[in-house]
Amino acid sequence: MLTLNYCYRLYPDATQQQRLIEWMEIYRTTYNYGWREIKDWCNSRKEKNDSHSFGCF
Repeated sequence: MLTLNYCYRLYPDATQQQRLIEWMEIYRTTYNYGWREIKDWCNSRKEKNDSHSFGCF
C-alpha cells in the first residue's frame, strides 16, 4: 500500500496574517464560550451529596 502525505506551507503577507489572527481569536472565544456553557450545565445538575449523579467531566 502506498501512502502519500502532503505538507502545505502558507506564507501570508502582513494583511493576511492580521486577518488570520483575528479569525483565530474569534474561534478561540467561541470555543471557550461553548466549553464554559457545557461546564456550567454539568455543574448545575450536580448536587454535593448525590452519590448517583452523573459525572460530566
